[in-house]
Amino acid sequence: SWARRCVIRDRGKRKKSGKKQVKATKPKLETQFDCPACFSQKSVEAKLYKARKEADIGCRVCGANYHTYITNLSEPIDVYSEWIDECKEANIRRLQEKKVKTNRNADYDRDEESD
Repeated sequence: SWARRCVIRDRGKRKKSGKKQVKATKPKLETQFDCPACFSQKSVEAKLYKARKEADIGCRVCGANYHTYITNLSEPIDVYSEWIDECKEANIRRLQEKKVKTNRNADYDRDEESD
């Protein structure tokens, strides 16, 4: 019968070897960064304490540091980015405070002149 011939014909063939899968290597993330305070290169190092869900990051040159809470998925780059964002926000707040002080001084000077 026809079905029997198909089975017999396929018997002698070798199996095709499948393509071997190559594991994709994870890109390595940086663990040393530039300091936002003293601008030293590769002087900032992050330490993650995943059991306590905390992280410390600090500069070996100037001693600037930052402490934050993390999740199980956090990496050193995440802590560094959070520190940079916090520095930017602090600078913006400081500039706004200076503007308020200078506006108050200008108002005070105008009051003295009018007296």
